[in-house]
Amino acid sequence: MNKTTLEDTESDNIAQRIKSQFAPAYLTLASIIQGVALSTLVLRVESTYPGFNAVAWLLTITTFLVILDIWHEYLMMVLAYVWLPTLLDSIVPFAFVATELFLAHFVYGNVRGWLIAYAGCYLPMIDFAVCLLWFLHY
Repeated sequence: MNKTTLEDTESDNIAQRIKSQFAPAYLTLASIIQGVALSTLVLRVESTYPGFNAVAWLLTITTFLVILDIWHEYLMMVLAYVWLPTLLDSIVPFAFVATELFLAHFVYGNVRGWLIAYAGCYLPMIDFAVCLLWFLHY
């Protein structure tokens, strides 16, 4: 074997190992992040629920559904596609948790802040969708 063939084989082995660990690692990260968002929502509701009105309860339920939807999207994406992760793949989950934490914080007392955070949930989704389409194209 010459050096180039050996290097190519080694690179292929590393790429295959990364791809095989991608789904468990990404789902673990997503689970931890979604757990943080959900616990923040629970703590916020627990500390402020005596003053809740119908709007606050509606925002709480919607925030819970957003957290659930983002988790489901992670699950479906990781089960459907396998790729070599990039820095963007590491940034997206943290961008989601940032917006989810704002959603949880604003369920009581600030509908405008909640709506801005809700709109912010779509920015990582759009960014991720563009990258996924680029990945599928090439």
